[in-house]
Amino acid sequence: MKKVICLLAALTLAAELTAQTPLSKEQILAMSTDELSELPLEDLMQAVETLGVGSVDELFALIMNKNVSSASKSEESTFTSQLATTVITKDELRNWGATTIEDAFRLIPGMIVSQRSNGVFDIHMRGLNNVPDNQLLLYTNNTNMQLMVDGRSVQNLITGVIQLEQLPVSIEDVERIEVVRGACSALYGMNAVTGIVNIITEKPNAGSKSVSGSAQIGVNNSYMADFALRQVVNDKVAFGISVNGQRRDRGTDKLYIAPQMGLYLDKDEAYALDQSVTKEQIAADPNMVDVTRGGFFSISDVKKIKTAENMGSGSDLTIGGINESDVSLDDMFPDPSLARQNFGVNGYLHLTPSPDVTIDLTGGYQSSFAVAFSPSQDFFTMIGTSSKTGYVNVKGLVKNLSFLANYTGGPQDFTKGVPGFKVKSNIVNAQAEYDINIGEVSLRPGVAYNYLYYKDYPQHIASHPDEIIGFFGNGDCDVSVVSPSLRAQWSHGGFRLTGAIRADKTSSPDKWNVSGLAAASYEINDNNFIRLAWGHAFRGPIMMNTGIDYTWYRDGISAPSYMFFKGDDSADLMSSDNLELGYRWKPSPRVLLDAEVFISESKDFGALMTTKGAFTISKSQFAAAQAGFTQDPETMARLRELAQTNYPAFVAAMTQIQGQMVGQLMGMMDNYSQFEYSNLPFKVRQFGLSLNLDWIVSSKLIVKLNANVQSTKIDDYFEYSQHANVSNQMSKAAAQTLQAVTELVGGEMKDSGYATAAFGFADYFRFRDETNMNSWTAEEKDAMLGQLMDIYNSDKARFKDPNADHTATVEVNNSKSPISSTTIQNPLSMYYAIKYGILRRRTAGEDYYDAGITETIQPELSDGHKHKATPSFYGMVGLIWKPIPQLNFSAYGNFMGKRTYNTSYSKALSDYADFTSEEHVLDPRFNANFKLGYKPSDNVEIFFNAQNLFDSNSQELVYSDKIDDLYTLGIIFGI
Repeated sequence: MKKVICLLAALTLAAELTAQTPLSKEQILAMSTDELSELPLEDLMQAVETLGVGSVDELFALIMNKNVSSASKSEESTFTSQLATTVITKDELRNWGATTIEDAFRLIPGMIVSQRSNGVFDIHMRGLNNVPDNQLLLYTNNTNMQLMVDGRSVQNLITGVIQLEQLPVSIEDVERIEVVRGACSALYGMNAVTGIVNIITEKPNAGSKSVSGSAQIGVNNSYMADFALRQVVNDKVAFGISVNGQRRDRGTDKLYIAPQMGLYLDKDEAYALDQSVTKEQIAADPNMVDVTRGGFFSISDVKKIKTAENMGSGSDLTIGGINESDVSLDDMFPDPSLARQNFGVNGYLHLTPSPDVTIDLTGGYQSSFAVAFSPSQDFFTMIGTSSKTGYVNVKGLVKNLSFLANYTGGPQDFTKGVPGFKVKSNIVNAQAEYDINIGEVSLRPGVAYNYLYYKDYPQHIASHPDEIIGFFGNGDCDVSVVSPSLRAQWSHGGFRLTGAIRADKTSSPDKWNVSGLAAASYEINDNNFIRLAWGHAFRGPIMMNTGIDYTWYRDGISAPSYMFFKGDDSADLMSSDNLELGYRWKPSPRVLLDAEVFISESKDFGALMTTKGAFTISKSQFAAAQAGFTQDPETMARLRELAQTNYPAFVAAMTQIQGQMVGQLMGMMDNYSQFEYSNLPFKVRQFGLSLNLDWIVSSKLIVKLNANVQSTKIDDYFEYSQHANVSNQMSKAAAQTLQAVTELVGGEMKDSGYATAAFGFADYFRFRDETNMNSWTAEEKDAMLGQLMDIYNSDKARFKDPNADHTATVEVNNSKSPISSTTIQNPLSMYYAIKYGILRRRTAGEDYYDAGITETIQPELSDGHKHKATPSFYGMVGLIWKPIPQLNFSAYGNFMGKRTYNTSYSKALSDYADFTSEEHVLDPRFNANFKLGYKPSDNVEIFFNAQNLFDSNSQELVYSDKIDDLYTLGIIFGI
């Protein structure tokens, strides 16, 4: 009976095998190791025969060494890639339990991955984050990596930040994700400083599933879904369409308030800002809560906040640094619990009109929202950003000519609800390359053109009805880049040499930037490969650096009352040199070990630095204040009487009038701080080692591990705190202004003619630069002041006459000055410019006078500063286990060493009694993730996901949300 049953079973199996259509070569190569492990033995043997390999082990090894095109822009195996390369396929993303594309980077060596909120990721390649430090939180983001979809750059070039939530594609669109580490601008253009990420989308082909997708639902109101239709019409035409969307909540509706100077909460009343309150007072009062270092607070709490200035007067606190009459919390945070929401649709058309011609036409649209760090940083650390963009992309191959052309455009609002931060983007990109093969040598000349155009959505604001706010000064900003390039390669036996050069001619800055790449490799045998690569790369122009022209009105906040932000279109672009040595070893067909060691040096970093602080008053305001006291007939008659009858009383009256006028003038005067994009002297040196292990233990068990060790140090470093510097500048400017105005209206130069002359134009900046005056000692400056007064006193009549020639020659008796004499326009104006900082500027047709000007003085530089924001140790370890073909269990953990951030808040409180600032320290963490999937059929998988275990409810990034456990239940399907 047993023999009969066995015979029937064998006949049934044979019939099934006979009925099955053999797998094609393309279908086999598209499969992951997990899918191969599910095949019956007979199908595995058929796959071995189809691919012409000698064993099942060789089949697994072939699949493990996936093809990649991004590393050299030619199809090659990851095993023989000359650059540090990793490839992740869609099947791997599904098997490891990825909920979104960003999850892929948790599996890749050299990637530092954190979440600032549920599903909103901060991703860096080998670090270089938070450089420069002690600056805006915006500078903690990644601006040094090139992000592409099918070779089309999807960078946000306004701020330069990598914003993956603005991708139009999702996991269902992915065929594979190619990651190349190291400086490779010579291959892919500017921004590929630390490397590139190229998301290759799945094109409809014979192996595609006609209908596929997934859906998940989880805690924190998390929903994710994607769906795709693909159809092959014939061997010349195929098309597809995909739709994706997701929503994730933060897990709280409370907002994170940044550290503030002396901010406390009185439970019986409201918040207050009072620098005189000490920590001891707060600790002694049970109704008061110290929130000096920030924290999470509800919208209703924030609306209670009041400010109390030193003089005791209170006013409504502006929201995020913008006056409440211009914007409300409800505009900024219509749904404070929302972390991320996006929708995308994509269309694909694949054409093969002849064997030598291939054309891929794609297009799509995305609408997205995510909480992020904003350029308008002041009160809230995270504010919403939104984007609605469409794109069209054509990519083709005609014999040896490859070409790519695309357009992307649409509105982007990178500080939601705040006037001036919404722009319309228009980006055009075109490139062509031609392959020339001569024996063992191949050449690929190419040319590329990029045009970036951004235009403001200007807005009137209620607090300044005559002003219009726009990020680019209510105008536009554009940059064009023309880029010829050449790649050359020589191969002989196991040796291969590759060189590439690319020259990018940018219109802003108006200069050529030449990138280079050189690589040498030797394939010792099928199991050993060694490589050496060098690259020099540039970061591309960022509109915030080159084109920003923004005025930030800060009514209701302590000084400064407004800020000017100006870009510099001549600043040098940040660049990096990277040298790395790599070795790949296959001790067995099922094991791949990849090791890489690199050193790099990066320079020409930049930031929006405070260049000066000042108080400002118009000429008409000064005249009105002066006339109000000196031209009143009764007052003047009384003063004349006192001067003749009671001289001490006259002096006392003049002193009182002087004080009243000074007070009125100071009350009239606005104050401002000026920020300009400036290059910094920093040179960042990195040394790192990465180890990556892929091990197919058996058809049921796969192990993956990578570990990364790094050192990041900065030479020519100086400590700079934006908040502290602004505060110090304004304090010094106020003191100088008070002293200058006091002398102008009642001191040693009380004559009105003197006052008028003092507010004339002085060519102070030319004089300062020509004479190298910043290096003079106090005594040397006093000597120049004395000379100026001698010149003025020797010919007062001429200098008081507005129609006379006011020029004069001064002798510069200073060894630090490159000149010995120069001509100035007015000695008294120069006197006040040097001593008190009083200069004239013309704005909107009226003369304004800046007083008490205090400029930034660059401190001494130091070498070997340890940069602690980049972790010194990080990586992942994981496994996939398939006890039976229908059941899939995957688990992996990410580990990251301690990180210490210094931001603009780090020293914000350091000048205030009883309040000391601290570095923001993120402790070492280990996050575990696992997925359990079950396949009731070949076309459906039901799964359960768990992420962020073991180290949940903690911050993964400075001044951001606490990340909770994420549990989702979902389904993956494909027919």
